[in-house]
Amino acid sequence: MFAHIKQNKVFLLMLLSGLVVFLYSYWADIYRPGMMFDGGWYSIWADQQRYYEQARAISEFRLSAENFFYPILYPLLGSFFIKLFTRDPFLVVNVGLFLCTIGILYLLVEKIFDKQKAIFSVFVLLATQRFIYDFVTPWTTSVTTPLFLASLYILLVASYSKRNVILLTVFYALAFFARIADIVFFIPLLVAYFFIHKERKPYDALISVGILTLCAGIWAFINQLVSGNILGPYIVRNTTKFTFQTDLSNILEKIIGYFANSYIFHRQVQPFSSPIVSVFPFFLLLILFLPVSIKYLKNNKQLHVHAWIALSFFIWLASHIIFAGFAPYTLKNLSAHYAKVWYPVGILYGMYIVEGLLDKKKLNRIFIPVIIFGTVLLIIPWTIQKLKPYPLNRKGWIVRSKINTEHAQNIIDSNDNSPWTSGKARKRGDSIVIDMKKNLTISRLQFVDDPAGAATNFDTFISSDMKSWEKLAPDYTYYVRRDYGWDVVGYMKKGRYIRLILNETSLTDPWIIKEINVFGYE
Repeated sequence: MFAHIKQNKVFLLMLLSGLVVFLYSYWADIYRPGMMFDGGWYSIWADQQRYYEQARAISEFRLSAENFFYPILYPLLGSFFIKLFTRDPFLVVNVGLFLCTIGILYLLVEKIFDKQKAIFSVFVLLATQRFIYDFVTPWTTSVTTPLFLASLYILLVASYSKRNVILLTVFYALAFFARIADIVFFIPLLVAYFFIHKERKPYDALISVGILTLCAGIWAFINQLVSGNILGPYIVRNTTKFTFQTDLSNILEKIIGYFANSYIFHRQVQPFSSPIVSVFPFFLLLILFLPVSIKYLKNNKQLHVHAWIALSFFIWLASHIIFAGFAPYTLKNLSAHYAKVWYPVGILYGMYIVEGLLDKKKLNRIFIPVIIFGTVLLIIPWTIQKLKPYPLNRKGWIVRSKINTEHAQNIIDSNDNSPWTSGKARKRGDSIVIDMKKNLTISRLQFVDDPAGAATNFDTFISSDMKSWEKLAPDYTYYVRRDYGWDVVGYMKKGRYIRLILNETSLTDPWIIKEINVFGYE
């Protein structure tokens, strides 16, 4: 393979193009370190901040439980560069992972089809800005994406050998060390490799068992080293304690929203921001790719492989639907950001569809179904945009606060230059009540404020009668920092009154709010 790469100037040019696109996206991002805030996403996003802290702890050999939030592989990669690139140690890591991703996709499509389709597939991938953005910012899923593509390469292209058995198993193990949840869609690929080649000697499977057992031992040793127990700090840090919810309307709303648009961040439907993908539901497209592409495959072995790949996707999807539907937790964790391994897979299957459509007989047979399905895809995005929460008209609303009622109305006067202030130092228990005059469905509060000095630790409640109150956002993690201030986001709640109760105290700083915009439905 490497000799082929050296001789392939198109491949090297494609990698260079990918590098240019990545760096442009990086330097144009307003959240990159050194831009809007000095630390960039490391200072305003909790996950990224923890990646950075863990990478620094590893580089300084501070191996203790309080410094470990996530599986070790991604922070370990960042620790190699933190001394050279103090501001953003994951930039080099992400560039490398991104180039590996588009490189493997190119080689995979070229091997199955031809060079022209390989170039086209990479072009489509580079055109999906959501995909690039998820590599520009630090995420552990950036590791599993090239690992998953490399596994597909072995399944679809490479011949059966002990070397490939070892490689496939190592990819599986590395995915576990990068992001534990991603092994859900690696497992079927590893099982498929032995199922498809079951005529081979069974002791090859023992190689995989041995490697995975060794990795389990390494995992236990690391946990014992940093936290003094085998479970390790990750279980405590990343496990959200919850009970299954039973509100049927809420369950249906979340599941429908999950299918309607696969990038949902804190109950807000957002588009992909891409000239190619636009707001099309990614999962709907991929569900179409898998069965149609299998229909076009002639080779029996390949048919088995793709069936297992389809199974891998549906196992992953089903596990997330259960979590999304019945757990009172944000859908952000089920968004396309965590499914970005399926972007290049979807493009690969798109190449199969293109190949099949070139056959005029097949084209005639599927012409009407394609037209119908295409029409549905055009209607769905338009419908989703109509369902998106919008800023509510605050005319006639009243704001009350015992700590400074005189200027409380400034919170909703549509003038950022006339802030409301408590007039005294912040005190735990201080509150503000907004009377919207009638029951409305609320999704999000947008605080226009100075993020550096704003009060951020408060609870947000909704009520219809000022007696029974329900939290809009279940916990503090639903507070998202923006360039204009803060968002308090949650699931749809219906009520007339909004109450903010402060959970922090300051000896000197007052509670200041420039403006509160409310998003929802009339």
